[in-house]
Amino acid sequence: MKKLFLYIFIILILFTNVSQTKTNNKLSEKELDIKAVIRVNLETMYCYSFYSVGETIFKSNEEKYREMKKKTLEHIMELEIWLRTINGVEVSDKDRLFKEEIEPNIKRISEELSVSWNNHKHPDFKEKFLIPYEKKCKKLTDDFRARFIYWKDELKKSSTYPKELFGIQFFDNVKKYITNNEILNVIKNMDKYSSDELFSYLFRVDNGDMSFFNYVEDFGSKKDLRVVKHKLFDWYMVSANKNFKIKEIRGYKSFKEKKSNFENLCSKKKTELVNDLVQNYQINPSNFETNYYEVRGMLLETTFIKYKILSIPVYLQTECQYLVLSNPDEIVSELVLTLISAERWEDNNKDIGFKKIKKFTNEEIIKTK
Repeated sequence: MKKLFLYIFIILILFTNVSQTKTNNKLSEKELDIKAVIRVNLETMYCYSFYSVGETIFKSNEEKYREMKKKTLEHIMELEIWLRTINGVEVSDKDRLFKEEIEPNIKRISEELSVSWNNHKHPDFKEKFLIPYEKKCKKLTDDFRARFIYWKDELKKSSTYPKELFGIQFFDNVKKYITNNEILNVIKNMDKYSSDELFSYLFRVDNGDMSFFNYVEDFGSKKDLRVVKHKLFDWYMVSANKNFKIKEIRGYKSFKEKKSNFENLCSKKKTELVNDLVQNYQINPSNFETNYYEVRGMLLETTFIKYKILSIPVYLQTECQYLVLSNPDEIVSELVLTLISAERWEDNNKDIGFKKIKKFTNEEIIKTK
């Protein structure tokens, strides 16, 4: 079953978007070409292995798979030569290239797929996995150059997407950013502290996630984190997993407005913030999506974009949260900018009753109780 999950994971990785690790710099045309060719070649190798294994297991498709296997092998060789040409390397011995570079990779991939197919236990394995994968492979094999153009466009779009916020790198070790020596000492000796004490010091919860803050408020302050402060935000939070890898970086700004003179400062600042992100990271504005929600009496206006960092799905999200607190004549709104793993976002929000609604007006916000 573990191999089956590996196989499913491979499908998801190969045929979904990718984000590069390069930070805030556009990839050159040559870099884009190289990365796109590598991506298509890897997909083509998996498709070759798909046809190769399928030829032996699914006898009814034997002839078709044999023909498709021949075509994909030709494409693999062409892509390998293309990659070397981009890098200024001449291929003088194709047989050697096949034996030393291509054949070992194909053999490894084919062995993985063979084991997973022969040991799968999913009742709808063929309909759920094999048929969709076969369609994707046929499309790739029929026109691999179109797939190259697709990946080049995707890489171009995502190569400048932010990998950090406020000077803090996503999935970096959070200990690099902690400035409070007392907290660092607790982290160093966690086995000596109770779960309640770890929550008090590190906001550590049952699954091992921890949170750290930098803010100054009337009721107190925390300056546990080293951050590059943004003009809009005065409260910062970072969450990390049990291995201290950062999964969320967040900035907050609160606004209080009288209902009688409500201008929706949060929404205005959110628009400015999205425009800054578009300009600073060269993001196509149409790549952002905006949704509206109601949750537990609170209205949310959320603008986000989804991409990947180190193959981890993430959301870059800016949001206005509207609520009425102790003063019924006031609207309190929170402007939030977050870079968060999709997994953490889903865990945080799975049980709180999100309801997607149509775009709301200022008048509807004022009526919120």
